[in-house]
Parts: sequence; C-alpha cells; structure tokens
Amino acid sequence: MKKEGKTKTESEEEFNLKDVIALGGDKEDYEMLKDVESGAKSTQNTDTFNQSEFESLIKELGFSKYHEETKVNCDEPKKSLKSVQEKEVSGTVDSLPPLPIDLDQMPSKLLIKSNSLWHEIFTNDPPDQGLLTKPYADILQTYGNKLYENEVMLHKNKSESRIVSSSGNAKWMNTVAKAGTLSDRVAALSLMVQEAPVHNLSSFEQLCSMSKKKGKREAFMALEAIRDLLLGDLLPNGRKLKTFNQQAINTLTLSLQAKDCSG
Repeated sequence: MKKEGKTKTESEEEFNLKDVIALGGDKEDYEMLKDVESGAKSTQNTDTFNQSEFESLIKELGFSKYHEETKVNCDEPKKSLKSVQEKEVSGTVDSLPPLPIDLDQMPSKLLIKSNSLWHEIFTNDPPDQGLLTKPYADILQTYGNKLYENEVMLHKNKSESRIVSSSGNAKWMNTVAKAGTLSDRVAALSLMVQEAPVHNLSSFEQLCSMSKKKGKREAFMALEAIRDLLLGDLLPNGRKLKTFNQQAINTLTLSLQAKDCSG
C-alpha cells in the first residue's frame, strides 16, 4: 500500500511538472509553485530581495526628487484660462507695429454731415488693402465706438445750440418727440432719423422700443415708420450690409489718417 501511494504521488508530480514544462517553466519553477500551493513560506536563504539595495536604486534613479517636484507643482495655484488668453492677446498687441492714427485723439468737428447717409460716403464698396489681424480689428472697433460716441455728442451740442437760437422746426420736433400725441411723436422721431441718420440712432431705437409695446396701435404705427425709414433712407440700394470685420478697415484707417482726425 505504501508503494502504491508513493507511485501515485510520483505520477501526480510527474504530471504537474509536465504542465509546468509545457508552459515554458522548469523544475525550479515547479518547486516554487508547489511551495505556494502548499502554503509554505520561503526561507530567508531563498529570498533574493534586498530592501537596502532597492532604496539605494531609487535614490540613484532620482524618483524621490521627481516626486517632490511634482508635489510642489500641484500645490501651485492654477492660472485661469481667461488670464492666459488675456496675456497672450496683450503680448500679441504689444508686438504689433503701431497704427497710423492716434487712438486717443478725438475730432473737434463732425466727420459726417448731418443730412448724409453713412453708406453714401463710398458710392461703391472700396477695395481693402489686405486683411487686418484680429488684435488690430479689435482695437479699431473700440476706436470706432469712441469716434461714434464723440460724433453723436458733437451733433447733440450743435442741435441744442440751434434749438435755443431758433423757434422753428427743430424746436418743434424736440418738444413733440417728448410730450406730443402718439402720431406726433412717431412723426417727430421719423423726421429726426431722416435729418441725421448717423447721429440720431437713438431716435430709431425709440421707434423700435415703441414697436414692442403691448398697445397694438402704437406698435403698428412704429412698425410702419420703421419700414418706411428702412426702405426709403437707411438701407443701401443694391448693396449688402456688412459687419465691422467685413468692412474695408485698412482703407478707412488711411482715410482717417489723411484727415488727421480733425474732420
């Protein structure tokens, strides 16, 4: 019986060893796996791991230094995307050559005559001399807004002085537009837009506000006035409206430079 048991163990060992060899292992691998299976612990003599050697290897490779640097970088406050973009735009603008106009100088006279339409300044769309970069376009758009505000202020001062010195149509329109009947107010606002389309944009905006009122009569009267103004005065004939970035910005810049921003 002993012999049979031994034979059985040897056959199991032989079978298991064959499995290990078939998987690319050897006798030593089998012995190691057998110890793991039986729950036996490796002895101190067979343990080839050396803690001190491992620590010295880590120091030589510099992993600890990398870990400290990574930790320090993580503790730094994160820069917002907006601040980074502003810094990039600022750096781009600083690197660009200056524009041929003084962006801080405002004209002392009207650039556009009161009774003229802005789209009649150029009878045809002027050819642009190349496209401006975005920072230039943004700067000129800001400058254009300042010019327009200055233009409106100059026209307002001129109109107020004219109203004080006269007792005619200008004074009547100013009074009726504020305290007249509904039909008179619509008529007065329409006349103001026709008289100075560029400078009286606020009058056109008042008509737009009236067209949104709940009262049907007021809304319809305002809409009719807006329609007549657009078809008769404001929209250019046979030409498309363009956004600021689509305009011939370079040509306009040179035109302002020639006038020296003095009108």
